[in-house]
Amino acid sequence: MGNTPTTSATANLVIGIKRAQESKNSKLYRLVDYNGEGELIQWMKYSMSIGDYNILDGLIELKITPFLYGGGKGKLVPISELVKMRNDERNALLSTLRRKKGKGKSGPNILENVNQDNMQGDMMKALKRLDGGGGKQGGASKYRELCWDISQRGAMGETLVAKILIRTFPKLVNDIYLSEEYYGQSPLHQAIVNEDIAMHGADVHQRCYGAFFCPDDQKESRTDSLEHEWVDIHQNTNYAGRTYWGEYPLSFAACTRQPDCCRMLKAAKADLNMRDTNGNTVLHLMVIHELPDIFDLLYKLGAKLHIKNNQNLTPLTLAAKLGKKQMFNHVLNYEKEELWTYGSVTWIAYPLSNIDTIEEQTGDLMPISALSLIVFGETSRHLQLIDGLIENVLEAKWKAFGKRRFATQLFKFIIYFAFLCSAVVLRPTTYNIELPYLEAGMTPMNINVTCCRLLKIYDYYDLARVILEICTICGAVMYVIGAAIQIKRITWKLYIKSLKHHTYIGFFSWALLILDIIFVLVAQHHISFDMLLQSRILYFCFGRIDVFVSLHFCLIINLMKQTDRYPCKIVL
Repeated sequence: MGNTPTTSATANLVIGIKRAQESKNSKLYRLVDYNGEGELIQWMKYSMSIGDYNILDGLIELKITPFLYGGGKGKLVPISELVKMRNDERNALLSTLRRKKGKGKSGPNILENVNQDNMQGDMMKALKRLDGGGGKQGGASKYRELCWDISQRGAMGETLVAKILIRTFPKLVNDIYLSEEYYGQSPLHQAIVNEDIAMHGADVHQRCYGAFFCPDDQKESRTDSLEHEWVDIHQNTNYAGRTYWGEYPLSFAACTRQPDCCRMLKAAKADLNMRDTNGNTVLHLMVIHELPDIFDLLYKLGAKLHIKNNQNLTPLTLAAKLGKKQMFNHVLNYEKEELWTYGSVTWIAYPLSNIDTIEEQTGDLMPISALSLIVFGETSRHLQLIDGLIENVLEAKWKAFGKRRFATQLFKFIIYFAFLCSAVVLRPTTYNIELPYLEAGMTPMNINVTCCRLLKIYDYYDLARVILEICTICGAVMYVIGAAIQIKRITWKLYIKSLKHHTYIGFFSWALLILDIIFVLVAQHHISFDMLLQSRILYFCFGRIDVFVSLHFCLIINLMKQTDRYPCKIVL
């Protein structure tokens, strides 16, 4: 399966190859180099030509043994030491401002003064009791057993790998790359990618944490912790990446479309439901890479369909989030249940646990349901998902309560808008101030009279206006209270999203408008009122949030500069 690496990954790979070329004189590259040359290669060709490998076996023991811990017995190395090396290499490739120091504290190395060459028995089993490590999660232990000496590895932290080497030194089969780009990649991973798998006792749960196999939008967020081996990354991702294959050998085999290899790994007791750093299982990865045939195979082998990743997405909801129609319908077929069949007619039921927006047990809204992810999707691919079952669910919800709720909200808005328009129309455009106690004579003195004409009731029109204004203000307050209750029920994030996509924005904008008008009318600042109204229209019709905010800011500054009431200066 061909894959093109990303630009950053290619750049780092080129850097690694340059390092290797610069270190051609190192002992490792004298034996085998990137060009397929070296001392061992020449002897291998000679042994193949004469059909006798005894000379080669002796040469391997002579040349390779000095590179190994304990002559091939291996050594337990603290994970914190390996993580420090990885962090230093990453920071060497980054600029000064982007460098990130490893977090956490490394515990004491209880094997620091222990001579591991003379120890007998399985040391890893003993360490399980001491630190609780060594489980399937790969990296839970505080130590990793390495066979090849760290200080004598290649430029990318690699070792020499060949079948003849593994037969001579069996522990080499679980040695891994130690570089930032390929950290954790074992010979088994390489064999799977090269479609030449041979187990030889390899760890089928070895995880590959290298940046080369990370989603593209997570590469910049990679950080280390001395307390564990895996890499910390931000979880807000779309999982895009040609070589994002899920860390485990089984997921590597599945993503590279090798069904026979998947069966072999399953026979070797590989867990089909292991989760990678993003929480994705192998079924999630089949959705991401759109491989329905391998999905079928893994499901039949025992992969579970309802495991959630770190974004609380099952394979079904992940397909909805990514807008992958083929995989969504494919996974949905495994959710269905055939109730009965009569001739060519089949009655099929679908569970709505991961589809509908309402949680079955509590009745709360589910923002990560398939229906919600499809409706709030922002690409044309999400529109293509609104057919079949999703269309039927939407139609059923519309008939059940959506139509009635829409009609009720529309009726309330019409009444509310009628009150608002009537109150604005009934506002007086001019007014006269009567001073009866000065009608008898003339005086040259100045008289300052503070008045708020809109609070004066002179006739039935003013009375109707005041009542309508009170009703409008009460309606605005009631809506804001209702919005607060809604926010508490569905969270701020989902409510803001609904304001962006739905007609709620009109109601919300008008409610805030009325509450602003209260202060404007008290101050009788007509220019501010015009600015406010224009900003609302621009925001509602064109989404001009910059105009909306700037005009509101000007309005607030103007109101702060004014007194509570404007004096009317009358000269007699």
